[in-house]
This record gives sequence, structure tokens and C-alpha cells, in this order.
Amino acid sequence: MRRKSIHVALTLLVALTVVGFSGCQWFLDALGAGLFSVTGTAVNVAQPVSSTEYWKGSTDTTLTLANATITLTNVYDATKNSSAVVGSDGSWTAANVAAGKYRITGEKTGWTFIPKEIEITGLLSSAEPILAFETPANTSEILIVVEWQRPESVAAIDVDSILVLDANTTGTGQSAVFSSAYNYGASTIYDVPTRYSGSAITQDRDVYGATNLAYTATTPLVETIRIKSNPWTTGNGQLRYFLNAFDSATLTGDSYGTTPIPSTYATVTVMQPSSTATDGLLGIFNIALDSYEKMLGIIKIDVTYNAGTSTTSYVIKSYGNETPADGLPTAKGIVTE
Repeated sequence: MRRKSIHVALTLLVALTVVGFSGCQWFLDALGAGLFSVTGTAVNVAQPVSSTEYWKGSTDTTLTLANATITLTNVYDATKNSSAVVGSDGSWTAANVAAGKYRITGEKTGWTFIPKEIEITGLLSSAEPILAFETPANTSEILIVVEWQRPESVAAIDVDSILVLDANTTGTGQSAVFSSAYNYGASTIYDVPTRYSGSAITQDRDVYGATNLAYTATTPLVETIRIKSNPWTTGNGQLRYFLNAFDSATLTGDSYGTTPIPSTYATVTVMQPSSTATDGLLGIFNIALDSYEKMLGIIKIDVTYNAGTSTTSYVIKSYGNETPADGLPTAKGIVTE
């Protein structure tokens, strides 16, 4: 009798489930078409690490990313796209998204969004935070952003951004180092330009410490360096940007070692919201994997001052990407100032 009751109960449950879903025709249609739901959050990269409301403005908390439009566009078929609106708590959900690789972008007046690509494979997918920053009054500013991932069961690696200033492009004549790990301003080894003090180059955000790096933390793992103007005023030189694994043997991981070490899966994005940059994007650089490197050069920025026009030009390029003898274009140049 007990077995029969259980069988009847299960049959009734299945019937009710079918009836319930059949009343939601959109669910059946989406399931049959392989359409999924994607959720995520919007984050202001300039928010202080101690903040808890990362979707708000960093200097003016009345500003918010709420009501921003998030768009997912298939990288192979632009006709496949979906959109969502950021809620009052910084979260968003896009429905009816087909499986595939998508570029996520955002739009709201007063904000510049950092594009990101993700792979949609499951019914309920979640995206890494969509990063944005308040569009500066000086739209010639260059913002270098590094984002890395937090493991599920151990603390995240402390990734440090390091920007080296060279008085020329050969690697000699090094004049200063700006780092989230150390303050070289008091060092006698380096001659720090007087323009540094918050006017030419700033380290806006540094994530460190057990609280922020814990696997249970919600702090976005994002660090930023902002280039506001020519650090040599009317001179030339090269900016070299590195990543360093401050508290780990390797930044890029070693999955096949005796004791496997996961990569930080860091991504560096260079942004400039001026009209000369397409959507503000100057380049997305993903680090190597399993190469067991503690410090890795990511980009170089050639800085050239033109006395005739009193302007400075910046050329963004990855390491090893120098101009060849045949003069083929190898990097993206942006004129500022």
C-alpha cells in the first residue's frame, strides 16, 4: 500500500510539473531552441576596495550604473544578440541567449564600459562582472585595467600592477617605477618625475590583504592605473606595464606540477574614452597559461611629444611587437593632449 501511494504521488507530481511548464510556452520554446539565461553584475572599477556598493559612482555616490543597458552580441553572428537592464542593486539578467561566444558591452550616459567576451554553454550561466568607469572630463586619459579570477576554495593570488617609465625605448635610462606593491617615490635609485604626484600617472585601485583576497569575499579583483598626461611633460619615452604575482610563485600557473598551481587567469584591458578610440577600447591582453612566470610584461606604450603641435602621441603594443623594417603597422596609435 505504501509503495502504491508513493507511485501515485510521483505520478501526480510529474503531471503537475508538465502542466505548469506547458502554461509557460516561452520556457518550452526557449528550451527547445537552446536558449539560456545569463546573469551578472555591473562594477565601477574606480570604487574603493572597502566599498560594498560597487555599482555606484566613486566620487559622487548619487551616480549609479542602474538602468544601464547591457548588450550581448555573438562574435560570429551579430544578428544573435540579447540585452538586459542593470537593476538598482547592480545586477542584470539577459534571457533567450543562444549558446556561443559573446561580447558583452554596456551603455549609459556618463559611463565608459569595458567590453568582455564570455562563452554561453548552460541553462543558467553567470558572467564575470561587467566593468565600467565614470567617463573623465579629460577623455584623452588612458586607463589600464587588470582583472583576475578568484578560486572557489582558496584565497586569490595578490596580483600587482607595475608601470615602469623609461626615458627612451631601449629599456635603459629607467626613471621611475609605480607599483601597487611598493612606493618607489622615496627611493634614491629612481628619479621620480615631479609631475607624478597625482597629475600625470595615478594608481587608482589596489586589491590586497586576507579579507579582500579570501575566496568567500565579494571584492571585485580589479586594479587600475590611469595615465592622465605625458609624464615627461614635453619629452619622449616608453611606459612598460607588468603584472607580478606578489604572494605566489607563479602568475600564470602550473597545472601539471607536483603541486598544481592555478593561473590567475588575468586579463589586461587598455581603455581611452576619446572619440579617436573605437568604443574606448585600445586592446585586450590575456596572460599566458601554465608558463610558471611570476612576473610578465604585458604592454608597452611609446610616448612621443610633437613640439610643432604641442601634442603627445601614444602607441599601444604588446611585448615583442616593435615596428619591423618593412614598416608594416604593428600597433594602435592614439593622439592625445
